[in-house]
Amino acid sequence: MQDKGLVSVIIPTWNRERDLAHAIRSALTQTYRNLEVLVCDDGSTDTSRDLVEQIGDARVRWIEGAHAGLPSVPRNRGMRAARGEWIAFMDSDDTWLEDKLARQLVRMSAAGGMPRASCGNALRRIGPESPAPDAPLLLAQTEDTELPLSDLMQSNSVVTSTVVLHRSLLPAIGEFPTSRGLKVGEDYAYWLRAASLTPFAFHGAALASYADIPAASVRASVRNETLAKLRVYRDYFGWLSVSYPHRLATVLPLCLFLESRNALLRRWWRLRNRLGLLRRRLFPQGRQR
Repeated sequence: MQDKGLVSVIIPTWNRERDLAHAIRSALTQTYRNLEVLVCDDGSTDTSRDLVEQIGDARVRWIEGAHAGLPSVPRNRGMRAARGEWIAFMDSDDTWLEDKLARQLVRMSAAGGMPRASCGNALRRIGPESPAPDAPLLLAQTEDTELPLSDLMQSNSVVTSTVVLHRSLLPAIGEFPTSRGLKVGEDYAYWLRAASLTPFAFHGAALASYADIPAASVRASVRNETLAKLRVYRDYFGWLSVSYPHRLATVLPLCLFLESRNALLRRWWRLRNRLGLLRRRLFPQGRQR
């Protein structure tokens, strides 16, 4: 049953005992206090559960589950157990700034019911031993704005640990896709669904601290970015053809154009980098005047 005003914070985790407590505490210390924290396990074998039980806050719940190896599976489990009017997401190696939820909810409430989704910038933290982060992750997006579907089609500028969705979106957009082919990009596919129904209220100032550690992320398994993007589009088209088939005629050509353009740009930059490397090898001292 929905609890009006309650925010359900969904934190999927797998063997992250080192970072998990920091993530949970950053939720519990929010200036917006009406929340529950659902720690959604993916079959951890470390001491994560003991750590969560020792926190001793009734707002925190451990949602047990077998190991699936896909972040979408524990997230979906958390959404099914959530009681809140709002659904917020945080990765277990990230943290929130203390006024994160308050800023997002105030802005969406002031907008009168639209947008029904919010996200924002984050402070980039590189490496587990790095000092406190101070640089924004999205350097080109430091102003408050709205992100419509057309913008998200070009690139995924939604940081998962900053997202808040209104519960009314869930019946239409369903759960996160659980296809093995979308082990990377399942969140992007989900944000495209949400953006089909509402723009995202984007906060240019940081809302969270983001751990940008590719080696510890599922992103490390990406071998072909173009193929990964096409898989996201395929999932989105499948959902769109069932839920809103009349929109396919306008969205499909845009997706194909954008991906073709992006693929050409990536090839150009790779060629440019290789030519630069070749020039440095052939002329290590530069041209002599």
